[in-house]
Amino acid sequence: MVSLILVGFGGVGRALVEIMQNDADYLRSNFGFVPVVKAICERQGSLIDDNGLNLSNLLNLGDIASSPYWQAGLTTLEIIQEIKADILVECSWASNDGEPAFTVLKTAMQKKMHIVSSNKPPFYLKYGELKQIAQEKGVMMRIESTVLSAVPALAAETTLAGAHISSIRGILNGTCNYILTRMTQSKLPFKEALKEAQDLGYAEADPTMDINGKDAAGKIVILSDVLLGWNKTIHDMKVQGIEDVTAEDIEQAKREHKYIKHVCQAKDGKLSAGVELVPMDSSLAIMGSLNLVEFETKHAGPFTFIGRGAGGFEAASGVLSDIIHISTQLYDSKKENL
Repeated sequence: MVSLILVGFGGVGRALVEIMQNDADYLRSNFGFVPVVKAICERQGSLIDDNGLNLSNLLNLGDIASSPYWQAGLTTLEIIQEIKADILVECSWASNDGEPAFTVLKTAMQKKMHIVSSNKPPFYLKYGELKQIAQEKGVMMRIESTVLSAVPALAAETTLAGAHISSIRGILNGTCNYILTRMTQSKLPFKEALKEAQDLGYAEADPTMDINGKDAAGKIVILSDVLLGWNKTIHDMKVQGIEDVTAEDIEQAKREHKYIKHVCQAKDGKLSAGVELVPMDSSLAIMGSLNLVEFETKHAGPFTFIGRGAGGFEAASGVLSDIIHISTQLYDSKKENL
């Protein structure tokens, strides 16, 4: 068994609980994974049961505050001090300054908890500081879903270690890709394509971070810090969005047998995120809401990963993979100490 504290019960947190509940037999038989969720923290209060919350009952609640285990006003930091758990799973809302998630993650590691997070800002702003704390405290820090949800991009740190990643580029925001695709294929105006993306759930009600390029920029920062060993933040790069792309720009690109795409790159010590003209036969010419990341390696050439990089269940899948990785490491460590 592995004990968890879950921070955030929105789209990702609820999807994570649903997967753990519905796939319980599969997870136990294939990975020996039996989770005990001791607490779920929200901004208004927390659910807490040191023996483990009943996940099935939890999913049937319309409002978790109606649970008998709900304690209004009980904060995440108080939970971290009160409850001993193996892993803190942080899936809360993202703010531009990385708070309160940064403080939560830092505090959990100082209490010797391993951490898993899907929250980007703490890591594109202060990855180096969080990594140092993890090393000092001897805990694991897994953040796969901060980049492309379930697409195993950050896992390339180990899976492509022998190939030696030298540069990274990609289409890292599904909202941008969807909007540009609809403008290209159906000649929709920008505002109409954005509205469609929102209606389909690809874009947030406030899509600012998507269309101004900062969401994708944050992801290339995290990729470069984790996979290339850099020490960058989002403040170390120029960021361009797609707000100014016009129908005329799209049509001119097509006449040149090219597409307009929002491309991020980490190469030769420099980061970039902005609009580029991409040949129609390029690997970057993917359509729809798909994301793509391409790793150029010194010894084995390019590797390209493509998948759905957004969505509650997609992000929860990446989070769960990280939890299982840590759980497996903890189990192996316990066996060695027997």
